[in-house]
Amino acid sequence: MQMHASLGVHRVVLIQPSVYGTNNACLLDALKQWGERARGVAVLDETFGRAQLGDMHGAGIRGVRVNLEVSRHSDATAALQQLQMTLDTLDGVR
Repeated sequence: MQMHASLGVHRVVLIQPSVYGTNNACLLDALKQWGERARGVAVLDETFGRAQLGDMHGAGIRGVRVNLEVSRHSDATAALQQLQMTLDTLDGVR
């Protein structure tokens, strides 16, 4: 935060790194520290429900990434299935 302040950066987007998988706790903590100056991109899997996603939205999450490394898939069909699952889950969440 100090580096950003010294550079004059006032807003940031924080991206969930692969190493944490779908455990977005660190990302959510960082968003809490940044407050309204930050938004985040989380990694989801099939265990995330609408209520949890609504809470994440309230915390500043505005995007999700389909991370094939986390789901252990490497083919295009699996990627499309993961993307469709994510879209189905996110439908109507705000």
